[in-house]
Amino acid sequence: MDGKSYARVAAIIFAIIAFSALSTNAAAQAVNLGGITLTLPPPAGQCQLDQGVDADADLLKGINEGLGRTANKLLSANAECSELADWRQGRKPRVANMTQYQIVRSLEGTWVSADVIKSICAQVRAQSAQATGSIATKSQTTLEAVIKDVKVNEVRLLGAFAEDATTCYSGQFQRVTVDDIAIEQVVIQAITVVKARLVLYYLSAPFAAGKTVSQHINGLLAQHQLNLAALHAANKYSGRAQSKWR
Repeated sequence: MDGKSYARVAAIIFAIIAFSALSTNAAAQAVNLGGITLTLPPPAGQCQLDQGVDADADLLKGINEGLGRTANKLLSANAECSELADWRQGRKPRVANMTQYQIVRSLEGTWVSADVIKSICAQVRAQSAQATGSIATKSQTTLEAVIKDVKVNEVRLLGAFAEDATTCYSGQFQRVTVDDIAIEQVVIQAITVVKARLVLYYLSAPFAAGKTVSQHINGLLAQHQLNLAALHAANKYSGRAQSKWR
């Protein structure tokens, strides 16, 4: 893939990235993307939503309806296991701690090099700065100012917080309404390349009172970096086969 192709893929990805607010089997799901099979393990402590369970099907329907207004496609969704159990039994009105694997529909069967991550991260930083002003320092004061005036059902970019050879991590803050109740959420978005396929991996959690934005971001970022390590380990090839996807 040449420089122009990197730029095109990065532009497509970031122009349409969107996070939709919306059996306790923890086995990894396998999906086929243009002839390539990816293994999508649930994070530690989370269980995969099951289309065969009525409550889960309702939640998945809501997620898919939200994504239907974007160019993204849901591959798999997971929720904190005890929270999901309470949701299924009607003891909890909403599921707040979730992860989602998504792809960009137009890139489903497209070969993507991990080299595109650098360009994507640069665009994330540029768009965040344009939308909210420069937040390169990521100071607590600056972050608090960014989220101060976020309206209900608005998503505010917090910028890119980490980058490695295969993944760009960025943050979002959003206020969503569920059953007329406003909920604040912090979302860590990981854009990664797995077996030459681009995957968008989201981790969301409620914004709890008593914690700063930085504390939420740092905690979720560390957690999601472990999730990404597990994803890549589940799809790792050795020797010559591994080099094919790098």
